[in-house]
Amino acid sequence: MKGKWTEVVEIYKENPRAHKMRIAHEGGTALHLVVIQCREKTVLELVQEISKIDKSALEIQNDRGDTPLHHAASVGCKTMCEYIVAAANPSLIGIRTDNKETALFIAAINGNKDAFLYLHSVCPAASDSNSPDYHHYSYTRRSNNGDNILHGAINNGHFDLAYQIIHLYEDLVNSVNEEGLTPFHCLAKSSDFKSGSYDDLALWKRLIYQCIGVKELKFEDRKNVVQNWSQSTIPSNEMQGIFPTSYDKFVKVLTSLGVAFGGI
Repeated sequence: MKGKWTEVVEIYKENPRAHKMRIAHEGGTALHLVVIQCREKTVLELVQEISKIDKSALEIQNDRGDTPLHHAASVGCKTMCEYIVAAANPSLIGIRTDNKETALFIAAINGNKDAFLYLHSVCPAASDSNSPDYHHYSYTRRSNNGDNILHGAINNGHFDLAYQIIHLYEDLVNSVNEEGLTPFHCLAKSSDFKSGSYDDLALWKRLIYQCIGVKELKFEDRKNVVQNWSQSTIPSNEMQGIFPTSYDKFVKVLTSLGVAFGGI
């Protein structure tokens, strides 16, 4: 807790029992703590010592079910994810927290694109299924409510990553969670829409807002609307009153979801 990580590394070398000791108030090991503090060099040293004795120490979960890999995905450090995955048993990728979240899912809901893309790249190798597409789905879902990584990225406003996910996991666009919601529904419900302040909008803003809710919009018309939004001459400071701050990324996601939902 005092940050004497050189001494911690020496303890790991001299006493392998320390590898599995839960020392944090949430039940985490020293490796959990050093990952949270983003000390990449020390993470590598501890992981190397663990891998010499018993790799299962890398799979230890704290009281919330987090492994060190979950923490690395949460803070968004690709390098630490690489160190841990390279040394661990393949089964580590599939371990879930108490909220039923994989490390890939945690990287997605936190918008950590580099860590997410790395974890995406190693998921196929960790899969023990004979189905070539198994990795596309086995790690993408929060199993307690059916949300997938695309739901999570959109719900948390990470539209840039959501755009990547749409192209990496095309079939997730059509999936529904336990509430029957698709990622498209999540986008429509996004807090980035200023529905609560509708009465305060200027007239032209209300008109645009009403256009967003048109249900019978044909696909070609929808593409034109999106194109018109992106080419709008309305000042950017006024656009912020009705559209997300990450406006260009939001439109990309909307366009991609629109292609998938051609019948909407």
